[in-house]
Amino acid sequence: MKLIPILRGTINLRHNIFALSSGSLPSAIAIIRISGRDSLEHGKQMMSVTHIRPKQLFYTKLFDEKGDLLDRAMAVYLPGPNTFTGEDTLELFVHGGKATVNAILERIGRFENTDGAKAGEFSRRALLNNKMNIGQVEALGNLLHAETDVQRKQALRGDGIKKLMDPLKDDLIKLLAQFEASIDFAEDVSVGKEKILGESKDLLRELKNLHDRGSKGTLVQDGIKVVLIGRTNVGKSSLLNKLNGQEVALTSNIHGTTRDSIETRLNLNGLLLRLTDTAGIRDNCDDEIEREGMKRSIAKAKEADIVVFVVDGGRVGEVEEAEKFLRDRCGIHPLKNAIVCVNKADLLDPNHKIDGNPQCYSSCLQDNGTDALVKRLSSEALNLIESNSGSDKATLSTSRQLSLIGKAIESLEAFMYEAYTDSAIAGEHLRDCGEAIGEITGNIVSEDILNSIFSTFCIGK
Repeated sequence: MKLIPILRGTINLRHNIFALSSGSLPSAIAIIRISGRDSLEHGKQMMSVTHIRPKQLFYTKLFDEKGDLLDRAMAVYLPGPNTFTGEDTLELFVHGGKATVNAILERIGRFENTDGAKAGEFSRRALLNNKMNIGQVEALGNLLHAETDVQRKQALRGDGIKKLMDPLKDDLIKLLAQFEASIDFAEDVSVGKEKILGESKDLLRELKNLHDRGSKGTLVQDGIKVVLIGRTNVGKSSLLNKLNGQEVALTSNIHGTTRDSIETRLNLNGLLLRLTDTAGIRDNCDDEIEREGMKRSIAKAKEADIVVFVVDGGRVGEVEEAEKFLRDRCGIHPLKNAIVCVNKADLLDPNHKIDGNPQCYSSCLQDNGTDALVKRLSSEALNLIESNSGSDKATLSTSRQLSLIGKAIESLEAFMYEAYTDSAIAGEHLRDCGEAIGEITGNIVSEDILNSIFSTFCIGK
């Protein structure tokens, strides 16, 4: 099943689209892009220049319908199909004042068959005109949203998803053909089900490897969830503020100050950490709102990729009971990406030997110790993504891709289970596996899925 014939009719490619393609205003220069078969003619009606050479930057004045000057600009005309969208494209480089840009956009919007572009519509046209595949589109979306260097590098590798998946798709097609032949022409075909199941196991192994790498890829893209948890008034909010380098959470010496979770984003050596401060946990709390906050704290901790259990250096017993607290109160295995941080380390009794296993000490009052926590967080984060950050291979990195590879694995496992008992059902499972892989490569994709992907794009891309 092909992507383009299914979707070409879903938007009107005969209409021209336009948008501001550069950043927020005001700016030194703003870039306005027009794409469509009338882009050049629309430009000529606005410009002082009539003879335009393709692919050459030129100076021109821009006028409204009355002949009043709008701006002095540079422009370039790029004839299709060798453009980003695959269509004729005109780009205007104008002064980046809000009034200037708005006046030019309003002028373009008054042309016939010309509409303001929706989010991601230029990229959608590139997809429909075979200038990009769905993997490249998703990689572009990741690149636009990249906040760290590791995210940027992974996004740039993401346009190789189709090359990564196509051999698996070919193996699956071959597998399905062999399986159906073994049923319909059992006497004439030498390939038995044992060989087919052997090849299925090999394919399943490859799919699972992709899923494992993809899980780490989504961690890079979505951010690693780090949750600070502990009893009330141990300094979690102060620690959050120190890690962020600014005050983002309210602090006081009153128990229960933090009632709900506060999330911030931290760039740690190129990795995005989603750092969350949670409501402190204490016994015998009569406040209904605070109790709800504690429930949310535990729920957040269970969802976390890394848990930082913060204890008070002045209450040594909490340090020694850290593992029990994590296990019994929070339902978290203490060895699973959990860091025990002794805060208020200035209150520690130097003569008391701690029996627990804290990995770091900090004192927000004395402004020291956070470097050790940052180092430990960096180590845990790198362990989570393993070699993904340095690999030059394409990696599944969106929740959509990861969900589909999961469906492919489930379908292939179901096929292997049913192969000897019900050939018809087994064949359906194999076809379901192929459809899931086809959705990743873009051979099969729905309009709803495309709308979801492009909704995250900015207008003008």
